[in-house]
This record gives sequence, structure tokens and C-alpha cells, in this order.
Amino acid sequence: HMLDYRLPRAIETARKLGLDKMIGLEPGVRYPLGIIAAGPSYLFVEDMLAELGLAGKVPIFKPGLVWPLDNDGIHKLAGAVDNILVVEEKGPFMEDQVKVALQDAMASGALAEGSLPVVIGKKFTNGSECMQASRGLSPSLMIVRLGDWLGELFPELAQKIATEVRLTREVAEYQATSPARTATFCAGCP
Repeated sequence: HMLDYRLPRAIETARKLGLDKMIGLEPGVRYPLGIIAAGPSYLFVEDMLAELGLAGKVPIFKPGLVWPLDNDGIHKLAGAVDNILVVEEKGPFMEDQVKVALQDAMASGALAEGSLPVVIGKKFTNGSECMQASRGLSPSLMIVRLGDWLGELFPELAQKIATEVRLTREVAEYQATSPARTATFCAGCP
């Protein structure tokens, strides 16, 4: 009942309500990168892209319903990009759904085999860590983790991206000390 009725109805309702948003995807344009992010991760992505000079240059699929993900949004993004970055905190919840949706689309012929984008999430294609599963995310962490890769995808901005990565690492190394402060109650507490 759930797989045959409830999940399709949930997707149908999400479509009717317009919960999912596709941001910055121009018809007929091929992009080196598309991003899928929801909730606070989407805000981190927006901040990171602005810092790196990539705002408006990378389409973003922002699902309002993260389970089940609407395959139509995934397919639309996949048809226009070479790489998909899935940004989410904790485990690869959306990332796994995206990979299954793309494999199913390729198997059914909905996506041509040569047009299947590379999906990056918790790990890069070489197996090294990309988006960590613990300790949360931030725009600064994303800049440091993704900077080299983004510089390769956007060579015209490679110098700016490298500068931002260097500055972000430099700021992260600052040592700030503050005076010790004992705990106190607010004026309204005894």
C-alpha cells in the first residue's frame, strides 16, 4: 500500500504544492555542475557559491520533500549537467536516492548512457571524503573541501576560488582567546 499508493501520492501532492524548486537552470545550457541541497544545506550552498563567485552559474535543485525525492527534478537537472553535487548533513540519504534514480533512468532509456552525470556527495570519485557525515557543514568547510575541484570545473574562476580557499584556511587557523567567565544567573533568577 505504501509503495504503490502513498509514496506516489506524496510526490503528486508535493508537485501540486510546488514544494520543489529548480533554481538557475536555463533551457538548452550545459553546466559543468548542478547541486542538490535542501533545508539549511541549501543556505550553506548559496553562501559558498556567493563567496566563490559562482552565484547564478550553478543550477540548484532544492527539494521541499526529501523522501521520496521527485525523480522529475533529478532527471531535469541531470540532463543539463556533467556533475551533480549532493549536499546534505549526516548520511547519504538524498545522495543514495539520486544515484538510484539516475541508474533507473539510464536502464529505462530515459537518460542516454553518455549523458549520465557523475554524482558526488559524501565522497569524491577517488574515494576521498567530500561532504563529511559528522560534525555538520558550513560554507567555510565546503569552500575548503570543494575548492580544488570547483577550480577544475570552473577554470575561469580558478584563481578567485584558490584565493578564497587560502583565506578560509587562514581564518580557520586564527587563535582567539577570551577571558574566563564564571556562570551566572540572569537578573530574574534567584
